[in-house]
Amino acid sequence: MISILLSCYNSNPEYLNEQVLSIINQTEKDWELLVYNDGTEWLEKYINSLNSKKIKYYDNGRKGYVGAYNFLLKKAKGKYICFCDHDDIWEKDKLEIEKNYLDENKNVDCVFGWLNWFGEKNKLESFSISDEDISKQLYFWQPIKNPTVMFRHNRFGELDAPFETSADFWFYAKHKDRHYHLIEKVLVHYRRHADEN
Repeated sequence: MISILLSCYNSNPEYLNEQVLSIINQTEKDWELLVYNDGTEWLEKYINSLNSKKIKYYDNGRKGYVGAYNFLLKKAKGKYICFCDHDDIWEKDKLEIEKNYLDENKNVDCVFGWLNWFGEKNKLESFSISDEDISKQLYFWQPIKNPTVMFRHNRFGELDAPFETSADFWFYAKHKDRHYHLIEKVLVHYRRHADEN
């Protein structure tokens, strides 16, 4: 099973619904979606309206990005883990492609793919990098696109970053000895907002 972790803070209902529907409509069906309410007033009502046993809702007070995802990591039951932004849209075969690759390549700990930016800024974030070079580059730049990842639950620890804004950089650099692989395909449409660089 795949555990998809989603924390919501000041989420936009339209954007969140688009993301959740892109998960529900995945070609791979063996997943659970764990949703943490980190500050979205209407969230519980929305999750209840979906009436899905595959979607689990949690609210244990404001924790911030790192605290919320660590909470969900401890609740996750899946062999594989995906992080999920509340306002992106997944390609319908994202989970299937990543799960199949990890199932067939037992030596790989984490896979990720390309991002297609949309919204206030349009850009195809595509590139090539060898498995060996990914770990070598983790202290210098972030080749791993966090909204696209899937990793083996038993091969990674807590998201114990000291800074909220660089949590993913810290997380993967801490685990630079893991075996990463880039899938050269757009897996996630990444929404850019006017207040982002």
